Parts: sequence; C-alpha cells; structure tokens
Amino acid sequence: DAGELSAELQDRLRRFKIRTRIDNETYLRSHPEVEIMISGFLDVLLKRPADIRKFAA
Repeated sequence: DAGELSAELQDRLRRFKIRTRIDNETYLRSHPEVEIMISGFLDVLLKRPADIRKFAA
C-alpha cells in the first residue's frame, strides 16, 4: 500500500519500478527469441488443443 510509505520511500519505489521496466524492455529487445516463445504460448492458450504434444509437433 503506497499510502503507508514515506514520501522518500514512495519516490524510491517509483524510480525502482521505472528502472525495472527499462531493464525489462532492454532485455526483451536484445533477445528476440523471447517474442517467439511468448507467441507460441499464446497460440496454445488461444487454441486450447486437445493433444498438446501433437499440437507442438
């Protein structure tokens, strides 16, 4: 609960979140294979195949 934090801690938390988002974006941009993996997982979630092994093959 951000209301329980002091102004200084709220600011540190905000900066930490921003830095984490930037780091995550940098990582994802430098590893395009992650997008391919996520796309594959989403395909499985959306299609919900009865036989996952056959679908994966």
